[in-house]
Amino acid sequence: MKPPYVGSTATTSANRMETYQQHQHLQQQQPQQQTSPTKNITAQVGHPVYLHCVVESLGDKMVSWIRLRDFHLLTIGSLTFSSDDRFVVRPASHSINDWSLQIKHVTLKDEGLYECQINSDPPRSQYYYLHVVVPVSEIAGNPDIFVRSGAPINLTCLISSSPEPPAFVFWYHNNRMINYDYNQEGKGQISVQKDPLKNDVVISRLLIKKARLDDSGNYTCSPSNAEPASSYVHVLQDVEKLEREL
Repeated sequence: MKPPYVGSTATTSANRMETYQQHQHLQQQQPQQQTSPTKNITAQVGHPVYLHCVVESLGDKMVSWIRLRDFHLLTIGSLTFSSDDRFVVRPASHSINDWSLQIKHVTLKDEGLYECQINSDPPRSQYYYLHVVVPVSEIAGNPDIFVRSGAPINLTCLISSSPEPPAFVFWYHNNRMINYDYNQEGKGQISVQKDPLKNDVVISRLLIKKARLDDSGNYTCSPSNAEPASSYVHVLQDVEKLEREL
């Protein structure tokens, strides 16, 4: 963990201990706290999250962040009291009064209640419940899809619980990546877009305009932020067309 300013290790440790002792002393002297309703925050596994704590007229008081799951004191002012360097206070660029707690690379264990506390008289607290979600992908419809030769193949991959869209979505036919095959004019198309009705859902579509017999096989949707999902496409020969040709 890097110190928030340049100095010797001994000086930094002494300053942190003095700040911590002052914080504990002030807490013991404070009357009943003033609290606000709990704010719900949703974060995606592997992404950073900011818990924004806006404090007006801070003066000579200090802002502390506490993880209430284990009552661990994370920060006091700009100093960090956690060996986990994913936790850090970041001043927001748009407001000098925003004492944001940043959690880098969120994990499932980070879910829970957090407290932003100001050692005023009486002390003030704002509570945050952090919900951590793991994106899930699925291909809509049955796992086995039957289409006639010459008909279009439409596959829709839904990536849910994904507040942040995936960096990419790769499509595979059997073991071959086919994203570049269907960006050609006339052959088909692959698209990725946010669901207009649900903020945490991303939709990727694979369109093959005219199915051929060798288009049969396993199709896999593989987003960067979720486990892949698969369906098997069976392309059936057009019996009527075959009879006409005979």
